[in-house]
Amino acid sequence: MMATTSPDPGSARTWIRGRPGAVLLMVVAVGLAVAGIVVAEFIGATTLPGLALSLLLPGPIIFGLIALGPWLARRPKPTALRLGTGPAFVAPPEYPLLGAMAAQQLTFTVFMANLQLRVLEPDEGAPPLALLMVSLLLMVSLFGLSLLWVVAVFRDGIRLELRPESLVVVTLLGRQEVPWEAIAVGPPPRPSTWDASPVGIGRQDLVRTTGLIKVFPQVLLPLDQLGVQPAFLTNAINHYLLHPEYRAGIGTPEEHDRLQRAMAVYGG
Repeated sequence: MMATTSPDPGSARTWIRGRPGAVLLMVVAVGLAVAGIVVAEFIGATTLPGLALSLLLPGPIIFGLIALGPWLARRPKPTALRLGTGPAFVAPPEYPLLGAMAAQQLTFTVFMANLQLRVLEPDEGAPPLALLMVSLLLMVSLFGLSLLWVVAVFRDGIRLELRPESLVVVTLLGRQEVPWEAIAVGPPPRPSTWDASPVGIGRQDLVRTTGLIKVFPQVLLPLDQLGVQPAFLTNAINHYLLHPEYRAGIGTPEEHDRLQRAMAVYGG
């Protein structure tokens, strides 16, 4: 797991914004879905209350998490980068947002697994083989996707790193390392967090990619999924594009302090 310093307690409610908040979302959502199934079995899965608890309860949970997503993405974020290893300045994930995505997938997986078990009950008769295979494939795919989001929460699987030699974007689809010399145009500062901000690439041959992210012709910063104020982040990237003499210090506490003072000039 990538080592980073703790966020400034004064910049946000650290516990809620950090990894524990994401874990809490996952535990509560999945716990409610599983509890509904257990209670349904106790009172009778074939009764109307039992069916409502085991098959209908996941719906409000999933839609509630979906509604929570835009608020988590748009809420105010810290205006500071973390010190990472490498050396690097790191824009970490917006952990609760990743936790909400993981919780959605896990809850849907629990729902599909329960539905699958209902279909396989002896008194329901033998289901068509095609239906059985499709539902199994769907359930396995959902579980695999949910694991990707869970791993992203615990291993900072969505983040952005500023390094002395490059800009590194890590997403669920892979990793893209862009040397500063390959960047032709920096990302436009955007106060909104709901859309990605592109980085113009002038030397695509210098970019190193791994994973499915290779299908993208240019770097897209996952601003809505990062726990840093978007305008601050894009201003920091543009600052190092305009002032290459400061890149060698990236990852040091001294350069971190100097960058914070420089960002005050940008108003971010």
